[in-house]
Amino acid sequence: MVRKIVVMMAALGLSLGVATTASAQGIIVGGEAGLNVANVSAETGILGLNTDSKTGFWGGIFAHFGIGPIFGVRPELLYSNKGAKLTDPTGEVKLSTTYVQIPLLLEAVIPITDSPIRPVVFAGPAVAFETKCTFGASSGGVSASADCDTAGLTERASTDFSIIFGGEVGAAVGSVIPFVGVRYDLGLSNLDASDDPDSIKTRTWTFYGGLGVPLK
Repeated sequence: MVRKIVVMMAALGLSLGVATTASAQGIIVGGEAGLNVANVSAETGILGLNTDSKTGFWGGIFAHFGIGPIFGVRPELLYSNKGAKLTDPTGEVKLSTTYVQIPLLLEAVIPITDSPIRPVVFAGPAVAFETKCTFGASSGGVSASADCDTAGLTERASTDFSIIFGGEVGAAVGSVIPFVGVRYDLGLSNLDASDDPDSIKTRTWTFYGGLGVPLK
């Protein structure tokens, strides 16, 4: 797992160097944090029942490298908690997975003449590496949880590829840019790695805010 993250960070660093050298028209760095509203889609199996969304923390750091007056490249390094839960009259079961996620987004700034408002739309791929997985159940006021491996959920994919798209609205306030945004994370990887897999993929809405600091 550590080796995978190191390789991805090296590739990310190379892409940043290329983007910066190509024609950087502005650099913004900052942090962001918010709430994941996560679920899964499944064609068959127990998770093919109507699952409920679960909430979890989302946050990390980013850098924006401007390419021309409108477009930019935005790599991010994020902590993202996903999963799903299933509730019936007898109780509730919950799957919680935590990832280190690395998106690489293409941004487009929507120009507004003579205004500090900075609307942005973006889209791009992301890769996420599982760092923790827990499975819990509760019924009749009694609850228990365990690591997914201990619970028998060993045949699962630990890497999740996805496509992210969304938008933000920020405004220049002095030397910083506070912003709020919403994004949708569409999982492409089948998380069921068994010999007879069902199709189980992540689906996540994220609502967040952050602060950017222009460097150039």
